[in-house]
Amino acid sequence: MAPLLPLPQYVHIAGPFGVSGFVLAAAAGIAAGLLLTQRLLCARPDRGAWVLDAVVPLLLGALVGGRLGNQLVIPDLRWREPFTWLAATGTSLSYAGALVGALAATWWSLGTGSVTAHLEALDGLAPGVALGIAVGWLGVPALGRPTGAFRPPWYGGIGVQPIQLYGALGFAAIAVYLVWQHRHADFPGQGLATLVALMSVFRFVLGFAVPSPPLWSPWSAPQLADALLALVGLGLSFGLRRPQTTRQGGAEP
Repeated sequence: MAPLLPLPQYVHIAGPFGVSGFVLAAAAGIAAGLLLTQRLLCARPDRGAWVLDAVVPLLLGALVGGRLGNQLVIPDLRWREPFTWLAATGTSLSYAGALVGALAATWWSLGTGSVTAHLEALDGLAPGVALGIAVGWLGVPALGRPTGAFRPPWYGGIGVQPIQLYGALGFAAIAVYLVWQHRHADFPGQGLATLVALMSVFRFVLGFAVPSPPLWSPWSAPQLADALLALVGLGLSFGLRRPQTTRQGGAEP
């Protein structure tokens, strides 16, 4: 029996048109993330007005950055056929490339405001991004590593790691923590730093359940990128916290 994913790999619409389960999950994730972001910022209309304006640059940055980053691992684009970049079937994205592209595009879209204002805006987006990724993981078109301990029914009885379930639950937990942190933030940029650090650490651990060829045994290329991003997140947290602590403590005039 062929293995079945939690969402269908391909949904036929009409004629030659169809869409993959990955794209369906991604669309649902975008909607869920946007609703959560609006809910968090509805009490702050002065900071919430930019949300809808930031969504398009964020998504375009994630798409372009993710598709470019993916070429380092799984070259799947036909460079002379640009419409394959927007293909609704079999689309794969690089997490590292998508994250960098989304952050760069969103930062640019926020205009010429202060660094603090930009960081607070990205903090407001962080919980919604984590929730969107959690929902999107339900459509990941891949099987986990073989295992005899658990045989998910949606894999047709084949014993493999249920990475879609792992990913959805893990990123949802990160989204819950970011919602709490958003209401108890200590300094601008804390949500951004936490998002980058926690998601990267979780993805690094999740990589052991994903069948990827090792680049530097026992770690795969995506895991090494995740480890680097986790260090970046920790560095951001440390670097952004210090100036805030200094000003509050009055060590500097």
